[in-house]
Amino acid sequence: MKMALVLGFVSILFGMGRQEGHFMRGIWFGLGTVFMSTICYRPGVSPLSVVGWGLYVNQLSSWLVCLTWFISFIVIVVSTPKFMDGWGSSEPQKAFGVCVGVITLIVSFCFLVSNLLWFYILFEGSLLPMFYLVAGWGSYQERVEAGGYMMIYTVGASLPLLLVIGHYQGSLSKSVSVFLDLKGVSVLPSVVVCYGSLMAFLVKLPLYPFHLWLPKAHVEAPTGGSMILAGIMLKLGGFGMVCSLSLFSEFFSWELWAISCMGVLGGALCSAYCVLQVDLKSAIAYSSVAHMSLVVYGACSMNSWGLNSCTVTMISHGLSSSGLFCMVHWIYELTGSRLLSTVSGLLVSARSFSTWGFMLLSANIPTPPWLSICGEILVVPSMLSNSGHFILLFPVSVMMFLGAVFSLGVYVELTQGKSSMETLCFSDVEKVAHLSLFSHVVPLMGLMFFIDKMIS
Repeated sequence: MKMALVLGFVSILFGMGRQEGHFMRGIWFGLGTVFMSTICYRPGVSPLSVVGWGLYVNQLSSWLVCLTWFISFIVIVVSTPKFMDGWGSSEPQKAFGVCVGVITLIVSFCFLVSNLLWFYILFEGSLLPMFYLVAGWGSYQERVEAGGYMMIYTVGASLPLLLVIGHYQGSLSKSVSVFLDLKGVSVLPSVVVCYGSLMAFLVKLPLYPFHLWLPKAHVEAPTGGSMILAGIMLKLGGFGMVCSLSLFSEFFSWELWAISCMGVLGGALCSAYCVLQVDLKSAIAYSSVAHMSLVVYGACSMNSWGLNSCTVTMISHGLSSSGLFCMVHWIYELTGSRLLSTVSGLLVSARSFSTWGFMLLSANIPTPPWLSICGEILVVPSMLSNSGHFILLFPVSVMMFLGAVFSLGVYVELTQGKSSMETLCFSDVEKVAHLSLFSHVVPLMGLMFFIDKMIS
């Protein structure tokens, strides 16, 4: 197990420094994905499995580590500089590979470490390469401002968590402190522990109304940055929330009900915002906020149905949202625009891409046979098993309906009608585009056969 861990990290170090370009870099990231999957995918074992050197995996972290490496591999494939303007020299290529590699390593360790203080350090450390990715390879002048918003929101909200960790002298462990009686030795008010331990993760998810930084960051970020942000970085908030609630559950009473209501109602509002957006990246960003609200409720429900829904929703959202941003990237390469008012007629001009769009947007609704439908179905028994929570079924139903309206409306706008602008030459990147979209669609459908391994 330790040897596979070393090989996984060595492969990513080789991948960051390769001079042969993104092809060999992608090969090394792919090998790292295989090694890490060997370590972390451990169905049928105990809830806690020690890897070594202070690292451990559980059922949630193992899937998230596999997702992290898989999304990073696809990012390298999509961001091949041969197909992107202004990346002619080798230095920007290498810098981008190093940035993606550093994010992958930091987030992987964040999911694996057992000490909560190290988790906090890695949690905040992941923002630095993400800021560099947004500010360095963004497309518009506001990219530095968008990166600044991301840093201010997330770092500012995480300071109370540092206070809580400092109060316990950094001795908390995600793997053992669940057995400790923390409430009996605490001198901090319960409200400080509650909101201090959760606020950093609620902003990272993000929870409405702390979501304002996310659409701006997505619009300004490059395609690889958006895929990492939606597919990987947001999952840190859900994972941290599950760990924090398991550690400090004795401090919570009515606060979880309030957070659940805020998350579900905010998800319904964000679904309504999706319908009103004209920029595809902004619309998908609001759709991400809506779907992650189910993660908030699943974690706050504190029952097995909700936690299983949280796990499945995070994995399916990581694949579907990353795939949607990837699709928008190739549509932009094809048409030169991301606006729904100017992108249309793909059913005639690019029939194959309309098929990929139908698959990814149907997974975003969600519908069978995609993995995402399992996450939303599991929310229903979770609400029914908690007294008083059944009233939240109405806003959840509204959110699902508006999400379906958004996805179907986007598909109709993209595919129907006459193209309002001449499509660009796309023959040289068509194989890479189909490969990247295929890599998102197959796991979304294939993991349905392993759903029993994802839930406990």
